[in-house]
Amino acid sequence: MTKEFLRKEEKEMLKLNVKPKSIVALVAVLFFIGFLWTNPVSAVEISNEQAEEMLDMIPDEMELDLKEVDYKKAGNLIENNVREIWKENNINNEELQIKATVNVYVNVELFYKVYLSIGYNEGTMFHTLASKDITVSFNNTNDKSAEEENDVKSLKFENPKYIEMSLDYLKQDGDIWDWYKEYMSDYYEKKVNDSSVKIETFVGAGTLEGVTLWTTEGGVFLNIFKNGKLYDVKEIGDIIIIPVINIPNTITKEKMNDYVISEISKSGVNKYWNNYAENIVDIIPGCDWDIDLPSIPNLYTIQVKSTPSNPLPDSIIIINKEETKEITSTDTTTNIKLETTTDVVPSNTKLVAEEVKTGKTYTIVEEALGNSVSKFVIYDINLMNNNAKIQPNGKVKISLPVPSGYDTSKITVYRVADDGTKTEYETKVENGYIIFETDHFSSYVVAEKGTSNEPAVAETKEETPASETTPAEEKPVSTPTRKKDDTPKTGNPSRNIVIYISAVAVIATVVIIKKHKKRV
Repeated sequence: MTKEFLRKEEKEMLKLNVKPKSIVALVAVLFFIGFLWTNPVSAVEISNEQAEEMLDMIPDEMELDLKEVDYKKAGNLIENNVREIWKENNINNEELQIKATVNVYVNVELFYKVYLSIGYNEGTMFHTLASKDITVSFNNTNDKSAEEENDVKSLKFENPKYIEMSLDYLKQDGDIWDWYKEYMSDYYEKKVNDSSVKIETFVGAGTLEGVTLWTTEGGVFLNIFKNGKLYDVKEIGDIIIIPVINIPNTITKEKMNDYVISEISKSGVNKYWNNYAENIVDIIPGCDWDIDLPSIPNLYTIQVKSTPSNPLPDSIIIINKEETKEITSTDTTTNIKLETTTDVVPSNTKLVAEEVKTGKTYTIVEEALGNSVSKFVIYDINLMNNNAKIQPNGKVKISLPVPSGYDTSKITVYRVADDGTKTEYETKVENGYIIFETDHFSSYVVAEKGTSNEPAVAETKEETPASETTPAEEKPVSTPTRKKDDTPKTGNPSRNIVIYISAVAVIATVVIIKKHKKRV
């Protein structure tokens, strides 16, 4: 701006009788008012005496429009009632926090006592200014009957001492003790087997020792409702959740620890203990914990390396080895049979076989056999477990159907490796099958010994269509036809936007410079 322009501006101010300093002061006042508008002053903190006076307005007894079995909703309902009472007395301090806690009860009488407190939050801490107990009743409290009470109190509940559980329980979302209480409630409700009875479990105190969850001190209490009304509270005592790991029979004693550590590392325990599985130093039989447990077979203690920077507790765990079971599996396409036990392969193992008539494997086998056989059939045989190929942990029995037209006195079985090495097996023929044992799976050949210039593939009952017998590598390879791409080239959209914005910025700059020159 030029001096001439400034003088003109001053003249306009004089006409309005407004001084520049007054404008500055006015702006400051407006700014302060805006600050107060967007940042209201906090309510004045009240004293303990004032807080007690506010609680004196709340009646010592309160009736709630809830069933007793829905008592967990009582806290919010009471807090809303307190706000309404204060509002009627022209008190509306929203910053004051209210807490209404239904007592953690160990008998029915305490159930109706609610601890009401008011205060304020400071970070994660709640500071109580005043508190009082109020007595509550529910809309079905007066409907209790002596007959229902006798039914509930006659129920018998035994302490199981411990419950075996899969390690998967450590993968539970949320608080693990909420899961424990729900699990134990369901456990006892099934024992009662009465739909009119609902059981809620309360835990006095407990701890997660590594992978072992157990209650301590207060133990376990059962709150027993019938038809929505609380009739009894029973103390059960300590109950421990002991994880169980079932080890396949295929795992040897030397590999047991490695298997257990692997399962623990996948269990979710690291959510609670940092690098727990990685710090396991030994797994020993028995338990030296000072706890009241019955004799548990296959109970082990997991010893863990603990440091001040990473304190880790030992655990107890049950390790079971699967019982030996027989396994049989038949491939429906080739009728090849597998017979073994769970000591050798996992229980859900299946045999899968396919006759090989062409391709690389066929060529390797044909060259390996040479003129030593007159005819042969090749099978690719595999053991599958969880969609993966496995090898047995010992020998298994395999039965191959004797091909039609074969001389059983000259029949034999070979295994041919990928490098062409062939291994002949000791066999016997029974009921139309040639039977042998093996501890490894790959390509197997049923052959009839005898010299032949051109070994021929044995005939089978079902002919394979020609389209399926053509080797993949012999199929003509089609060359894709390239078409001209007539799609309009739009370029990089981000780059176009940048160019457009830059152009607008340049034009705007030029216009501003020109206007500035005219003023000058």
